[in-house]
Amino acid sequence: MRNFFFAVLFLTTIQGWKRRFFVLLANMELLYYKSDASERPQDSVLLRKVSKVEWDGSEVIRLHTATRVYELAVADQEHG
Repeated sequence: MRNFFFAVLFLTTIQGWKRRFFVLLANMELLYYKSDASERPQDSVLLRKVSKVEWDGSEVIRLHTATRVYELAVADQEHG
């Protein structure tokens, strides 16, 4: 049985949307990497620390933590 889930998403930054590679671990930690070849994650989000999730029906989901709002969007063939 796998203990992780992999997805390619876009993450918003001060500079704009950046393509990132995400791995969701069984312990509910969401790791993200700059590329699929990166050995170390750029950062992580502990999903149990997310205080609010926003989704308005668009392709963007917002995860609110005490220190940051993560905006995630699905990467598609056209943009990814």
